[in-house]
Amino acid sequence: MNYLSKGCLGGLVFAMVLAMNVHSQQFRQPGTLGIGALGGVNLGGAVAQENISTEIRALPMFGGIAEFGVNRPLSLAVEPMYAVEGANFTIGDFEGTGEFGYLQVPVLIRGNLQVTQASRVFAFAGPNLAFNLNATGDLPNGAEFTREEVRPFSLLGDFGLGGSWGITRGWHLLGNLRYTYGFMDILEDIAPTIDSWEPRGIKAGVGVMYHLPG
Repeated sequence: MNYLSKGCLGGLVFAMVLAMNVHSQQFRQPGTLGIGALGGVNLGGAVAQENISTEIRALPMFGGIAEFGVNRPLSLAVEPMYAVEGANFTIGDFEGTGEFGYLQVPVLIRGNLQVTQASRVFAFAGPNLAFNLNATGDLPNGAEFTREEVRPFSLLGDFGLGGSWGITRGWHLLGNLRYTYGFMDILEDIAPTIDSWEPRGIKAGVGVMYHLPG
């Protein structure tokens, strides 16, 4: 999936980084806590062994978000979510799929830029701690992926761009686009046919956040 890695920076350039504010309400004071929910799609891919070609597969993601210091130049966001990593793949004449469900916990440092009184854009990056919950997919010779063939923990990295837009007092719409890079082979040595699988993905998410009073 080398083409996905090469295209990630180009995709992020077209992220939603600007929007007009629909209300003129002012941000709350720096240092407040923001909590909310986020959902979207993961255009999942993978880097596998040389005899396997992979293609993007659209997969779900959804979860929560807590941001500390929402209006400061730097803030910390923790985003526990359920996300499915995976891809379509081809081995010779066989075409299969692999889907791996994770509890993911991205811990992200955000650099924030206020655009209007109630809107901002931000860039973010940080580690993503992934705990495997399930695995499904087709393998040659009638075999299937199972959870026993997947490592229970994987380390990923997330980076991307996003924006926040005030809609009413305390409430904001969110949007972001991120690239997820897998640093580890997620498969155990017992996995049949496929020796290695490192997740890649472009995730697009939208959601809402409430800024608690300072």
